[in-house]
Amino acid sequence: MSNKNKFRRYSKAELEIVRANADVTVVGELVSRLISGARMSVSETEFACSVLRASKPEGSIEFVNLASIPAAQDYIFKNLYIHYFADLEGRYGIDKFTGLVSIQEKREDVNKLNDYFISWEKVVSTNRHNENILNLVINEINPDLKHVKELYDKGAISKQEYDYKRKSIVLHSKYLYLNAKAFFDEHGSDTVTVIFHGNEIEINEYSLVHILNRHYAGAAKQFDTGKSFHLDWGLKWYEIPYELKRIVEKIGAIPQTKLVEINFIPFKHQGITYAIWTEKKKKHVKGKVINYIRLETFYPIEEQRDFDRIKNNCREVSIDSSIVGYAEK
Repeated sequence: MSNKNKFRRYSKAELEIVRANADVTVVGELVSRLISGARMSVSETEFACSVLRASKPEGSIEFVNLASIPAAQDYIFKNLYIHYFADLEGRYGIDKFTGLVSIQEKREDVNKLNDYFISWEKVVSTNRHNENILNLVINEINPDLKHVKELYDKGAISKQEYDYKRKSIVLHSKYLYLNAKAFFDEHGSDTVTVIFHGNEIEINEYSLVHILNRHYAGAAKQFDTGKSFHLDWGLKWYEIPYELKRIVEKIGAIPQTKLVEINFIPFKHQGITYAIWTEKKKKHVKGKVINYIRLETFYPIEEQRDFDRIKNNCREVSIDSSIVGYAEK
């Protein structure tokens, strides 16, 4: 029997129950699968890694060395990146869950990040991979790489600054790729379908990659992007397609919003005004060209022209205690 069919797949919700109940049977199975290199979902891999990270073999005073497990490399990277993304060279104090790290540990972490950078830089040097979501991430960061190169060529930044900014963009792209991939792996499809007054809107891999890179990476960007960034922690960024589906379908359930143009859906969440933009697209499905509507982007409004568009054409409609939609005047 192949690895593909040998094990049952545990969802993220099921794994939370396993953790809460300390189900040693399932934990043992997942850890064994991780160590053996068996096929696992992203959620299963991260769960098993988190267990091993806090484990000590019987009779040992040392924790398990995750770095010795090939399948744990992405987990190790993500945990390193979230601690060092704003200080990739480790020049300042780095605070992990156990407190400030030592100079020696920081040096080792920075070296590991540099290794990840060198290997991932080769990956993003081309957008001709078999994996669509990886190519989308590369297409997203190419303008950023070009921008910092232009800054360097114009003398606006030094070689040292250019190298640092390039490293920042490349490492962030790996983090972006892993998170976007994790979402769709857990979702089980490359599309989240939203119904808005009888129309289907697709939130697909392009939608998520673009939103996360352009509007959810403010703290990671090492240059002025000219974009607005999300600061509303009431919206789960790691599940943003589900959050948008919930909000848009709530707005669409209100009859007053029926005449809202589907290409521009504004709303307020916790007092912050947002814009959702969609666009009609074509795709090939089983040899046929299909028309569909894709969610293009989602961001907090800052530009006056967007506020004016709402003010001139829309009136507020209360949806629930945290959401305000808009109807045509």
